[in-house]
Amino acid sequence: MMLRPALVLSLSCVLLLSGGAWAQSGALDARTFDQLSKAQRYATENRHEDAIYVLDRLRERGELNSYGRSQLYNFYAFIYASQDKFQDAIDNYYKVLDEEDAPEGLV
Repeated sequence: MMLRPALVLSLSCVLLLSGGAWAQSGALDARTFDQLSKAQRYATENRHEDAIYVLDRLRERGELNSYGRSQLYNFYAFIYASQDKFQDAIDNYYKVLDEEDAPEGLV
């Protein structure tokens, strides 16, 4: 399917564009940044279940601000899209859009 590589490539670009903002904005605490980085590493290694587990644990902490939640949902969407779970990806992208402090590169 030709759509899948194009979608994964475009999602990767979004991650790269928004990723530099993490450290610069100061909107994420170090622990959140580390966990999102860990999930990204797992995703790039095709360890999707491990990546989802890390994201689930981060979400369950309940300590994320709007900016952090937008990054979290963006990662969920990326992982689901890379697994061809497009409805789950879309649902999580809508959650990104619902966040007040979502970075401009994600909306």
